[in-house]
Amino acid sequence: MFFTLMAAAAVFFFFLGLGGRLQRNSLAEALEQLTRPRFSFRQRARQLAVRLGDLACKLPVTRDFLNQEALANRLRLAGYGFSAEEWLGLWLAASAGALLTALLLAWAGIIPPPLAPVLPLVGFLLPKALLDHRATQKRRDLTREFMVFVEKIALAVSASVPLIAAFRNAAGSPGVLGPEITLLLEEYDLGTPLSQALDNFARRLEMAEADDFVAAVKNALRHGGSYLPDVLFGYAREMRRMREVRIEEIARKMESKTIIPVVLAVFPGTALIVVGPIAISVIKAFIGG
Repeated sequence: MFFTLMAAAAVFFFFLGLGGRLQRNSLAEALEQLTRPRFSFRQRARQLAVRLGDLACKLPVTRDFLNQEALANRLRLAGYGFSAEEWLGLWLAASAGALLTALLLAWAGIIPPPLAPVLPLVGFLLPKALLDHRATQKRRDLTREFMVFVEKIALAVSASVPLIAAFRNAAGSPGVLGPEITLLLEEYDLGTPLSQALDNFARRLEMAEADDFVAAVKNALRHGGSYLPDVLFGYAREMRRMREVRIEEIARKMESKTIIPVVLAVFPGTALIVVGPIAISVIKAFIGG
């Protein structure tokens, strides 16, 4: 098993070397960059993470395993202050560190060799699992906030507030959605057409509700914008109706899931109470007979 781990380490660092550019050693450049005194330790660490992330992006396993744009969206949604390249660099460092730690522990006899492959596997899978878990939690919050956001925009537009001004008011709201609205406004202020900024907004959120909202707004603006309040109020009512439908579906699923535990918990006791006296009477009758 120890030779297997050594072979795995050799293969890992072999592909790591192949990921470097011709006539350049990315790791050596990164370490050299760390020795320059004009950057703080945090800046040096981020630069090293970015260089490792660029190196990780060149590995075939990383390109097949991760979508760069989707990863950036999940990091932003989770609230981590990392770019996709920085996170990939940290992920690569964690995987390599876990592999080296497993080799040292197995060589020193601290852990049994059969358990040594578990540590590199944890170092490889745990960071992404934690990111996906946090992003999933934030997406639930985002789904709840989005309905409130649509209603706020509908109320503001019905009060003759311009659409962009309504977005600016909503951008200051606390929660997960506020930074996404701020990013939409930044794109618009930099000259991006509103329709394109809305499309980018929906693509970042990766929600069917956001796609429908953007389509409704663009369609109303295409016809002059006079029907925009009615369209938004109608869409808000539709969102509430769909939410009630989802709640009813969840309730039905929970009802079917609770039938088996209830039967297993209640039926034996009920059968014992009902059948027990009858069984005792039958046994006494046979014994007495």
